[in-house]
Amino acid sequence: MFPILKMFNKRLALGYVIFRIIECIIIVIGGIYLLSLLKLMWKYEMIVFVFTAFGGLIFSYLLFQSKLIPRYLSGLGIIGYVMLFLGTILDMLYLININEGAGMLIYLPGGLFELFLPIWLFIKGFNSSVIAAVYDRKDNQS
Repeated sequence: MFPILKMFNKRLALGYVIFRIIECIIIVIGGIYLLSLLKLMWKYEMIVFVFTAFGGLIFSYLLFQSKLIPRYLSGLGIIGYVMLFLGTILDMLYLININEGAGMLIYLPGGLFELFLPIWLFIKGFNSSVIAAVYDRKDNQS
C-alpha cells in the first residue's frame, strides 16, 4: 500500500508502515514470550490493538482523503478504528471488557470495514481516475 498511499501523503503513508511494523514486532515478541514461559503477557492483545487502531486509522484516513475508494467505506474504517482504540483504552483501564458480551460491539464497524474493503477492491479496485489525476499533476509540475 505504501507506493500508492505515498502519492497522497508521504508522511502519513510512512507512519502507516511504521505502525504496522511495530504491531508485527509486538506480536512476534508476545508469541516468543508465550512459547518460552508459557504465560500470557498483561493485556497483550490490547497492546497489539492500540497499534492496529493507529495504523488502521492512518490507512482509513488516507483512503478517505485520497478518494481511492468511496468515502462511506473509508469513513466506516475511521469510525471502526477510533472505536477500537477507545474500547482498548477502556478495557485496559478495566472500565469495560471488549472481549465478551456487549463490549464486543466495539469490533463491529472495523470488522465490517475489513470485510467490505477487500470485496470492494476485488470487484471495483481503486478509483483509477484519482491515480491518473495524481500522475497528471506530477507531469505538469515537472
